[in-house]
Amino acid sequence: MRPITGNLAGSLALIAATGGVQAATAPALDAPAFAIPNPQRPGAKAADCTTLTETEDGCTFHTAKDGVNQVQLPGGEGVEWVVRASDPQLLEIHRLADAAAADGAPQQIFTLVPTTAHDADVVVTFDRLESAAGVRQLVERRRASVMVHATQE
Repeated sequence: MRPITGNLAGSLALIAATGGVQAATAPALDAPAFAIPNPQRPGAKAADCTTLTETEDGCTFHTAKDGVNQVQLPGGEGVEWVVRASDPQLLEIHRLADAAAADGAPQQIFTLVPTTAHDADVVVTFDRLESAAGVRQLVERRRASVMVHATQE
């Protein structure tokens, strides 16, 4: 074995004189801050769709299998809402007859009925199309979460 000489020997002597090598300490990191506290079920803290007179973008239906959840969207002449679910196997979507809101404004009504008894999160997208001069245009998009809570079968 060869003896240690030169700069390496001086470095080792300095380390020995100062009490050895100390590990560098990493700065303390705070826990991640989520806009919505439950990242596993992001709709958990969103507005409850069932308490709204008109279904708003970003709201959540908390429901269980076979629960009927009513969606109320603005209607009127030339307005059509196209609805699609992120997982159509977990949710039935039905269009009901148009109705009038409490203030008399026309509304298009849909129901969302979960078909699973297990925990599931389905995002439903509502695209508002309007027709003018024979041309249909997308003028608005809303999304609502359907948070299905597990039930015993």
